[in-house]
Amino acid sequence: MCKFFKGLCGTGAWCTFDEFNRILVEVLSVIAMQINEIMDAVKQNKSSFTFFGFEDTKIITTCFIAITMNPG
Repeated sequence: MCKFFKGLCGTGAWCTFDEFNRILVEVLSVIAMQINEIMDAVKQNKSSFTFFGFEDTKIITTCFIAITMNPG
């Protein structure tokens, strides 16, 4: 997922994760932390940031992550 997110940041692309609640809680926790780091960099309008140990990760602030969760 880390490489996927780095590619997303570097291209400024959008992605959607559907039925996110089906992921194991342990995995969900790590992915949520990664998304939080990305969104913080976008909010601060940075051009690069440190992403899970990868220094100077380039980010185009048009990148966007949408998440859907189904009840049940």
